[in-house]
Amino acid sequence: MYIGRIHLKGFKSFGGSHEIALSSNFTAVVGPNGSGKSNILDALRWVLGDGNPSRLRIVRQGDLLFQGSISLPPASSSEVMVHLREGNRVSTLRRRFTNDDGSTMFIDGRRIRLIDLDDIKRKWRLEGDRFAFISQGEVSEVIQQRP
Repeated sequence: MYIGRIHLKGFKSFGGSHEIALSSNFTAVVGPNGSGKSNILDALRWVLGDGNPSRLRIVRQGDLLFQGSISLPPASSSEVMVHLREGNRVSTLRRRFTNDDGSTMFIDGRRIRLIDLDDIKRKWRLEGDRFAFISQGEVSEVIQQRP
């Protein structure tokens, strides 16, 4: 199983619509400071069900919305979509946030409850320690860990 693509729309520093292709082997997110690397990891955490404000580096859910820039207006909704792939099997997981409706989740276009996400993550083997996020501040800690 791997995440083939991630689509970001109005999510944190990503105004407009952005699609990122990911490798089936290994993907490292690299770039200069302020380019949105950490927000890509936040997007993955969020679409996979993490709502912890400190891990997502927000104070409130509304902070997930793109706040606007010189060239783009503020977003009224924030959306993250991932395309899961395993062999011929493909599935799309999408999470959307608006101030009016809050957070909504979809799997293959069908609305689900956040609690249903655990079954879906188990089906795709995305639970437990099989899937790891290492943020910029944790790289040194991981390197220095002993087996």
